[in-house]
Amino acid sequence: MNSLHKLCTPRKSVFDPQKRDTVLDLTDLVDDRIDAEEFFTENFITEGKTRLKTASEFGRRMLSGEGFASSKVRQVLFATHQVTRTEETANGLNWLKTELPDYWAARESLIEMLDCLGRLDRIAGMDHWKKDSESARLLAGAVRNDHV
Repeated sequence: MNSLHKLCTPRKSVFDPQKRDTVLDLTDLVDDRIDAEEFFTENFITEGKTRLKTASEFGRRMLSGEGFASSKVRQVLFATHQVTRTEETANGLNWLKTELPDYWAARESLIEMLDCLGRLDRIAGMDHWKKDSESARLLAGAVRNDHV
Protein backbone atom coordinates (compact mmCIF):
# COMPACT_ATOMS: atom_id res chain seq x y z
CA MET A 1 0.00 0.00 0.00
CA ASN A 2 1.28 3.47 -0.90
CA SER A 3 2.01 6.03 1.80
CA LEU A 4 -0.20 9.10 2.10
CA HIS A 5 2.77 11.25 1.07
CA LYS A 6 3.27 9.26 -2.14
CA LEU A 7 -0.45 9.36 -2.97
CA CYS A 8 -0.51 13.15 -2.53
CA THR A 9 2.61 13.80 -4.60
CA PRO A 10 1.57 15.02 -8.07
CA ARG A 11 3.17 13.67 -11.23
CA LYS A 12 5.86 15.89 -12.77
CA SER A 13 3.65 16.37 -15.84
CA VAL A 14 1.15 18.29 -13.68
CA PHE A 15 3.63 21.19 -13.56
CA ASP A 16 4.63 20.96 -17.22
CA PRO A 17 3.54 24.22 -18.95
CA GLN A 18 2.98 22.23 -22.15
CA LYS A 19 0.21 20.21 -20.46
CA ARG A 20 -3.39 21.29 -20.15
CA ASP A 21 -5.41 21.79 -16.97
CA THR A 22 -8.18 19.60 -18.35
CA VAL A 23 -8.26 16.13 -19.84
CA LEU A 24 -6.72 15.66 -23.24
CA ASP A 25 -9.02 15.76 -26.24
CA LEU A 26 -10.13 12.39 -27.66
CA THR A 27 -9.66 13.79 -31.17
CA ASP A 28 -5.93 14.09 -30.44
CA LEU A 29 -5.91 10.33 -29.96
CA VAL A 30 -8.07 9.66 -33.02
CA ASP A 31 -5.92 11.93 -35.21
CA ASP A 32 -2.66 10.38 -33.93
CA ARG A 33 -1.47 13.70 -32.45
CA ILE A 34 -0.80 11.96 -29.15
CA ASP A 35 0.42 8.51 -28.20
CA ALA A 36 -2.36 6.30 -26.78
CA GLU A 37 -0.32 5.38 -23.70
CA GLU A 38 0.34 9.08 -22.96
CA PHE A 39 -3.33 9.95 -23.54
CA PHE A 40 -4.57 7.42 -21.01
CA THR A 41 -1.79 8.14 -18.51
CA GLU A 42 -2.70 11.83 -18.50
CA ASN A 43 -6.44 11.20 -18.36
CA PHE A 44 -6.30 8.55 -15.63
CA ILE A 45 -5.21 10.99 -12.93
CA THR A 46 -6.82 8.87 -10.22
CA GLU A 47 -5.51 5.55 -11.47
CA GLY A 48 -7.76 2.68 -10.58
CA LYS A 49 -10.64 5.01 -9.73
CA THR A 50 -11.70 6.19 -13.18
CA ARG A 51 -11.77 4.62 -16.60
CA LEU A 52 -13.08 5.28 -20.08
CA LYS A 53 -16.65 3.99 -20.36
CA THR A 54 -17.23 1.38 -23.02
CA ALA A 55 -19.69 1.89 -25.84
CA SER A 56 -21.99 -0.64 -24.15
CA GLU A 57 -21.80 1.19 -20.83
CA PHE A 58 -23.01 4.35 -22.58
CA GLY A 59 -25.76 2.31 -24.22
CA ARG A 60 -28.69 4.54 -25.19
CA ARG A 61 -27.77 7.32 -22.76
CA MET A 62 -26.90 10.77 -24.11
CA LEU A 63 -28.18 10.16 -27.63
CA SER A 64 -30.28 13.31 -27.86
CA GLY A 65 -29.47 16.93 -27.27
CA GLU A 66 -26.56 19.20 -28.04
CA GLY A 67 -22.81 18.80 -27.67
CA PHE A 68 -21.48 15.29 -27.15
CA ALA A 69 -24.95 13.76 -27.65
CA SER A 70 -25.09 15.02 -31.23
CA SER A 71 -21.45 14.33 -32.07
CA LYS A 72 -20.12 11.78 -34.52
CA VAL A 73 -18.14 10.22 -31.66
CA ARG A 74 -21.37 9.53 -29.75
CA GLN A 75 -23.02 8.04 -32.83
CA VAL A 76 -19.97 5.81 -33.40
CA LEU A 77 -20.10 4.67 -29.77
CA PHE A 78 -23.78 3.78 -30.08
CA ALA A 79 -23.28 1.99 -33.39
CA THR A 80 -20.49 -0.02 -31.74
CA HIS A 81 -22.84 -0.84 -28.86
CA GLN A 82 -25.45 -2.02 -31.37
CA VAL A 83 -22.94 -4.44 -32.90
CA THR A 84 -21.94 -5.76 -29.47
CA ARG A 85 -25.56 -6.10 -28.32
CA THR A 86 -26.99 -7.75 -31.42
CA GLU A 87 -23.85 -9.44 -32.79
CA GLU A 88 -24.86 -8.04 -36.19
CA THR A 89 -22.46 -5.62 -37.87
CA ALA A 90 -25.28 -4.51 -40.18
CA ASN A 91 -27.15 -2.98 -37.22
CA GLY A 92 -24.26 -0.66 -36.41
CA LEU A 93 -23.75 0.25 -40.06
CA ASN A 94 -27.46 0.98 -40.50
CA TRP A 95 -27.41 3.20 -37.40
CA LEU A 96 -24.56 5.30 -38.79
CA LYS A 97 -26.16 5.61 -42.22
CA THR A 98 -29.54 6.55 -40.73
CA GLU A 99 -28.39 8.94 -38.00
CA LEU A 100 -25.58 10.74 -39.83
CA PRO A 101 -26.94 12.74 -42.76
CA ASP A 102 -23.36 13.29 -43.96
CA TYR A 103 -22.41 9.60 -43.62
CA TRP A 104 -20.66 9.41 -47.01
CA ALA A 105 -18.68 12.62 -46.46
CA ALA A 106 -17.79 11.57 -42.91
CA ARG A 107 -16.91 7.97 -43.80
CA GLU A 108 -13.12 8.33 -43.47
CA SER A 109 -13.33 10.02 -40.07
CA LEU A 110 -15.81 7.35 -38.91
CA ILE A 111 -13.32 4.66 -39.92
CA GLU A 112 -10.55 6.45 -37.99
CA MET A 113 -12.73 6.67 -34.87
CA LEU A 114 -13.72 3.01 -35.14
CA ASP A 115 -10.09 1.99 -35.69
CA CYS A 116 -9.17 3.92 -32.55
CA LEU A 117 -11.91 2.23 -30.51
CA GLY A 118 -10.84 -1.08 -32.00
CA ARG A 119 -7.36 -0.68 -30.49
CA LEU A 120 -8.46 0.24 -26.96
CA ASP A 121 -8.48 -3.34 -25.68
CA ARG A 122 -4.78 -3.60 -26.53
CA ILE A 123 -3.84 -0.91 -24.00
CA ALA A 124 -2.90 -1.99 -20.49
CA GLY A 125 -5.83 -1.54 -18.13
CA MET A 126 -8.43 -1.40 -20.90
CA ASP A 127 -9.50 -5.05 -20.79
CA HIS A 128 -13.09 -3.95 -20.18
CA TRP A 129 -13.13 -2.78 -23.83
CA LYS A 130 -12.55 -6.32 -25.21
CA LYS A 131 -16.06 -6.92 -26.63
CA ASP A 132 -16.67 -3.36 -27.81
CA SER A 133 -13.21 -3.13 -29.39
CA GLU A 134 -13.92 -6.27 -31.39
CA SER A 135 -17.27 -4.79 -32.44
CA ALA A 136 -15.56 -1.53 -33.45
CA ARG A 137 -13.05 -3.45 -35.59
CA LEU A 138 -15.89 -5.34 -37.32
CA LEU A 139 -17.85 -2.13 -37.85
CA ALA A 140 -14.76 -0.33 -39.20
CA GLY A 141 -14.43 -3.11 -41.77
CA ALA A 142 -18.09 -2.78 -42.73
CA VAL A 143 -17.82 1.01 -43.16
CA ARG A 144 -14.55 0.59 -45.10
CA ASN A 145 -16.23 -1.86 -47.48
CA ASP A 146 -19.46 0.13 -47.83
CA HIS A 147 -19.83 1.53 -51.33
CA VAL A 148 -22.52 3.37 -53.24
